[in-house]
Amino acid sequence: MASSSLRERPHLRLWIVFGVSWLSATACARTQAHRATSQPLAGVNTAARNAAAATPRFRIDLSVALAAPAPLVFRHLHAPEALRWLGRFELVRRSGDPLMPSGLGSTRRVTMVVPLVEETITAFVPPHTLEYSVTYSRAYARHHATMRLAPLEGETTCLRWIVTFDSLRRRPESHARFTEWYLRRALRRLQRVLRREASRKTSRKTSGGPANGRARVNRPTHGGRCASVW
Repeated sequence: MASSSLRERPHLRLWIVFGVSWLSATACARTQAHRATSQPLAGVNTAARNAAAATPRFRIDLSVALAAPAPLVFRHLHAPEALRWLGRFELVRRSGDPLMPSGLGSTRRVTMVVPLVEETITAFVPPHTLEYSVTYSRAYARHHATMRLAPLEGETTCLRWIVTFDSLRRRPESHARFTEWYLRRALRRLQRVLRREASRKTSRKTSGGPANGRARVNRPTHGGRCASVW
């Protein structure tokens, strides 16, 4: 019935064809306009996402004053046998320098309360700068750390420790807080280790016995006595 009525009314068929063509052209124009306006915004959003992705999510910045000269402190930052204040370290790949096997390019395996971690030394300038990146971990991603030393007064050295990373845990914020707590605790242990070594050296010079009691330590902070140095 519909086809016969269209044959009887050719002008109606022309109007239908014209209407369909007009609707198609309008839809095409709207699609092109939407693409033209959305492409720059999409480019900006993509650039912002890429910039955000290039920066690790978490950053820890700690500074602490240590009662020891810079060369002694630096040794406790790279020598596996002197790193027990931070965890159990094992040198799995030596550097190219036979006199400094734990120097630039070396890889050390760390056993802490977190799962196994391997770190590679990426910058080594004794006794001032040491940098390392985590090359294997199931808990961290894009983990990089910078340790810088600067003299304060006498035989006191300031250590600044900056750590950036992403967390692979289900609760990354809690994992980041735990990491900062662990690093602060480790720095307090380092303070005690260095104070004991200084006490033993002093006792040998004065021919007396080792100092009794627990060495007093300061809480690692973001500044404190080292604020003027950095």
